Amino acid sequence: SQSSDGEWTERTKLIANDRAKDDEFGYAVAIDGSDVFIGANREDEDDNNGNTASAAGSVYVFKLSLPEVTMTRSACGLFEFGSQSLTESGTYTEVFTNQAGGDSTVTLIFENLETAFIEKNDTTLSVSEIEGVTYQWYNCDTQTAIDGAIQHVFSPAESGNYYVELSNGGCISETSCSLFNLLTSVEGRADMEIQAFPNPTTQRISIAMPSTNPPTGVVHVVDFAGRIHYVRSEVDQGILHIELPEAAGSYLIKIVSRDGSIHTARVIKK
Repeated sequence: SQSSDGEWTERTKLIANDRAKDDEFGYAVAIDGSDVFIGANREDEDDNNGNTASAAGSVYVFKLSLPEVTMTRSACGLFEFGSQSLTESGTYTEVFTNQAGGDSTVTLIFENLETAFIEKNDTTLSVSEIEGVTYQWYNCDTQTAIDGAIQHVFSPAESGNYYVELSNGGCISETSCSLFNLLTSVEGRADMEIQAFPNPTTQRISIAMPSTNPPTGVVHVVDFAGRIHYVRSEVDQGILHIELPEAAGSYLIKIVSRDGSIHTARVIKK
């Protein structure tokens, strides 16, 4: 390849697969699109490395081959991809002609932001994570942005109606609202309720779990914006001590038991 100041740089080395001394490989060179023809003026053998004829000569043909390319793109509605007009999210393939005249296969992972939808479970709301897209979660009822809720996954600290705004820098789209109910207890399992103390606290919170039938599982500490600050798995009976984040505010202690039940305690950090 040639740089802007006219200097040439070697990108690859072409050699004959049956090279031999005095074949004069490179005696003549021609380029046609993505094909390179190199003459070996005194090469002796045919393409099967047989039928020897002294200094009969051969021409070697090299074809430019480029690796397949995979890329991700998003749009709000229609997206043109070669000969295809895309409106549905999915994976598509197109063959393009490269600058050298050869074929390049491009695989596109396309996301139509207008068709994004919220998925939910007992603890989180989420949309697909898309390269180059930013997120902002909103409270549907108050139409206010939730501070810090800027990931594709959002863990609400309270029940409510939520939606997310997606932007790729060129367009903005919003999902439909999704109702989220925060589970705070499990019917018939009062023995599995948790206590947090001291509450309010200035730094550390202690979680007391009952010695019988403990809610073993995973513990999360979540702020009001849905950001997870602490995760610990395989928690059993006894006292669990947790260092809260430096920022003052309201935090939710959430325990997901092995049976899938959820238990919470709200604490205040001064």
